[in-house]
Amino acid sequence: MLVRRELIAHLSVDSDTGTWIMMRDNPRSPIASISRVTDTTGAERYLVYTWALRPHERHMAVTYESLVEAATSVP
Repeated sequence: MLVRRELIAHLSVDSDTGTWIMMRDNPRSPIASISRVTDTTGAERYLVYTWALRPHERHMAVTYESLVEAATSVP
């Protein structure tokens, strides 16, 4: 569990409950965002979006079953 927390803390900024903004080399320019949702079975899923300042310009790229998988998928 500690490794997971360190990985997520290193890779992202928790912008609000269930949303993470992924940062990389440039701390002023996010690369992606991850949103936690619940599917129709009640299971949590993590949606990875391309980053854009305006939410309507973001595009969903992929869905994962864990935050760690989603975070490590962002280049």
